Amino acid sequence: MLNRVALCAVALALCLGATCLSIMAQDEKPAEKPDAEPTKEAVKRSEVPEKFKEMEAPDLKDADRIAAGKKAYASSCAGCHGEAGKGDGKYAAKMDPKPTDLTTAEFQDAVTDQYILWRIKTGDEGYAGEGKSKMKSKGSASDAELWELTAFVRSLKPAKVEILSHDEMEGVMDDFKAEWKSVQAATTAKDKDKGVAAADKIAELSDKLMGYDGNVRGGDHDGEKVRDQADWKKFVEDFKNAAAEYSKLAKDGKWDKAGEEQQKIGDGCGNCHDVYKKKRR
Repeated sequence: MLNRVALCAVALALCLGATCLSIMAQDEKPAEKPDAEPTKEAVKRSEVPEKFKEMEAPDLKDADRIAAGKKAYASSCAGCHGEAGKGDGKYAAKMDPKPTDLTTAEFQDAVTDQYILWRIKTGDEGYAGEGKSKMKSKGSASDAELWELTAFVRSLKPAKVEILSHDEMEGVMDDFKAEWKSVQAATTAKDKDKGVAAADKIAELSDKLMGYDGNVRGGDHDGEKVRDQADWKKFVEDFKNAAAEYSKLAKDGKWDKAGEEQQKIGDGCGNCHDVYKKKRR
């Protein structure tokens, strides 16, 4: 009877012919400080072969490519790396080396796009070190499919969050207002290019919203928090997803469904405005 790790390997081979991305950590070294941050050097990686280094990556931020990669990931990688990519899949506990947390900045900054594709395609060749369990890829997937999966992995990179000043937050909201008007106009006119561009900009601006930490700055309520940060994060993610879905539907010319997502974007704009403006009351 196959053990759970073997079952994971078989599932990956059948679904995509690709292995989970797994990187083996070096033996731990004493940190100089108890709270020292992980470094890129804490993970040992093999050199990417030249034929992969030379590959030109497509647009890995394309919403359709990411969506396709997400489906492949769910069937091929989630069992090991976890649904959210945090290395906590149902088979992870018995694996050696442990599946990598794909959502950390340390991992994302330490590898190239070509490295990710190479690791998916070749499986055990990417493992550094010896005497560890390895999952060998069987079968094959097209480069287009592998880039889709790579795009999804890249989408897991955490956005760099910088706390916004009052003026910066006001600027972000002004930009939102302008792009929201563009979305409305594009939907009415069924202007695909304008709608996609505006929605993509809104999704981009959503990352900046995480820089609002919920704290009031200045005035009689200086220092008060008007919104829980975890709740705010979910709100921003839902808002961003609505913009991304609108972009996809507008690109496909599905204006009825795009109109539904437009309403979600509008609700998000209103909610953001109401919450943020509480600090002025």
